[in-house]
Amino acid sequence: MVAITILLIGVLGVAKMADGANTLSTTTKARVGATNLARELVEDARTFNYAALNGDFPAPSGGATDLQDAYANIGISDTSASLSDAQIVRRGTVYTVHVFTCVFDDGHDGVRATATPDVNAAGEPYCLGSAASAGTATDSNPDDARKVEASVTWTLGNQGVTPSCVHAKQTAGNAATTGIGTACVVQSELIANPTGGLGPSIKSITQTSPAAPNTTIEPGTTSVILRVVTTFAANSVTWTSDEGTSGSATAVAGDTTGTLWDVNWGSWGTSTPNDGTHIVSVQAFLLTVGGPPKQAPVKFNRFIPQAPAAGGLNGGVDTRITGQPAAAITWSPVTGSDILGYTVYRVKVAAPPGPNVLPTWQTTLLSAVRRVSAPPPVSTRPEERPQTSRALQAMLPVPQPPGSMTSASTITSFRSIRSGRLRLTLSPWMA
Repeated sequence: MVAITILLIGVLGVAKMADGANTLSTTTKARVGATNLARELVEDARTFNYAALNGDFPAPSGGATDLQDAYANIGISDTSASLSDAQIVRRGTVYTVHVFTCVFDDGHDGVRATATPDVNAAGEPYCLGSAASAGTATDSNPDDARKVEASVTWTLGNQGVTPSCVHAKQTAGNAATTGIGTACVVQSELIANPTGGLGPSIKSITQTSPAAPNTTIEPGTTSVILRVVTTFAANSVTWTSDEGTSGSATAVAGDTTGTLWDVNWGSWGTSTPNDGTHIVSVQAFLLTVGGPPKQAPVKFNRFIPQAPAAGGLNGGVDTRITGQPAAAITWSPVTGSDILGYTVYRVKVAAPPGPNVLPTWQTTLLSAVRRVSAPPPVSTRPEERPQTSRALQAMLPVPQPPGSMTSASTITSFRSIRSGRLRLTLSPWMA
């Protein structure tokens, strides 16, 4: 009986040791996973646009923030929206995640004005460790850097320990050190303002007129309006289009933040801008200091496809192909950027008008293959290649001419027909 008792105590002790070792191994793996996840979230933040480093992930109010949208764009999202923080699964472990951001004000270039609460114009708090504010601002843009802090917690199975982070979410106005640091990993990174804390950046450019989904500029449209949002209040915003037009944006009526501006591009000519995609560059200024510019595309489709210029249109018989002469047609490129090319057809007409005269051959050019969004892939077929600075050429086989023919034909007309196609008429070849 004593032996059995001793044996039972030994077995229970070994089982307890094994259970403790397994718990320790699970806890270690969970901590390693949490550390990797926190580092991943911080490193991902370094790839985001600086203007997106604001707000929390997830948003405390349940709405969306720029930071939350930025993570969603790379596939990181909350798997359980009903809980207060984001739930992310890694290797079978469910982690509770919160990413916090704040603005860091470096006192070397001056300090911000004292305000209550101590936040910037967008409501973003200043970080703990920022320079102390003053009654009068000496720094026109105290947004010198952004701190991104990722807190990752997990449960410890049946041990009944509540996860608790320490020194998390601290700001210049709240330096509380709540928490004991159990089952929690906190990683943070300070990301410098790429503009050096000077001019405001462009947060977004959205076309508001014509509005989505039909944003292409069609016939009858007289102007396009782009809504510009800056990261903080700007004194002015300028814009320039790739075809040479430029101007100043106007502040949106009723906006008190100084961050909303409208670019109004209009007063176009009867033939310009050419159809296709144009680029508008926008830059915001704080006094005379500009922030980094941002570009936005604007698509135009106001005109029918351009025909080749009459002066650059030529054609004739190419006799270099032995036994099978061909009609060679060349034309100069047009100015429109939405023309892919022209498809050339041949059409046989009535019988020859007289002896020793070849039939009149008419070459029809299709109106055009339009492209507006992006260049098509390069094709090996001459009639489908995108236009270049060289004249396009189509080689079309024609009936064998009489042996006495020596002169080449010329283009006699270039006109539009009711079907919307463009037609070339070649003069007859005379003996």
